[in-house]
Amino acid sequence: MFQPRLAVVALLIVLAAVSRLVNLPWNLAPIGALALYCGVYFRNRLVGLSVPLLAMFASDIGLGLYHQNVSFYAFHQLVPFTYGCFAIYFLLGMTVRQHWNAVDGASAGKGEVQSSTAAVHQSREGGGHRARWTKGLSLAASTVGAGLMFFLITNVATWLLFPTYAKSVVGLLECFWAAVPFYRSTIAGDVVFVALLFGGTTLAQQMVPANVRDRFLQPE
Repeated sequence: MFQPRLAVVALLIVLAAVSRLVNLPWNLAPIGALALYCGVYFRNRLVGLSVPLLAMFASDIGLGLYHQNVSFYAFHQLVPFTYGCFAIYFLLGMTVRQHWNAVDGASAGKGEVQSSTAAVHQSREGGGHRARWTKGLSLAASTVGAGLMFFLITNVATWLLFPTYAKSVVGLLECFWAAVPFYRSTIAGDVVFVALLFGGTTLAQQMVPANVRDRFLQPE
């Protein structure tokens, strides 16, 4: 029996995995944005967290097979730190969802205390704009913050685990400096794919009939 929401989950995993197999700049990938997205829209935490991690693992295996070095891509020493970072993306997404729910609740509460029809309409219109801006700012802050967290955690781990840099403050700073180009790609990927995922979902929610939206666009 066809399960619409399961199809959405499978499609997200496949698209995210395939996108990493395309010849994009290193670290320019949708996994972080996908983890943030799943934290916002998936009510089932296990399913939501599994989507980006499975996409990451599948694409790592694919890259390893293509380059004939699976262990280098899929089972390296940084795997726990990398996957842990995506789990934090997911948790940040859950925080964004809680904030959005609070904003929606506050907007609804303000609308209820208005007396006249004109005042209600004006309040809803103004409140709607403020709510959208507030939601957008919280999503943007989480996106940038998650990328910075990924940069710090993975590079501190690199500095600790590998002999490339001296185990000193200077060595750590050198590690950070060498990773700046990759950080730019991480932030660019997060921003682009967050815009595509969240913007696409918002557009679909406005254009797709309610019965179809409930089946496909509200994953558990």
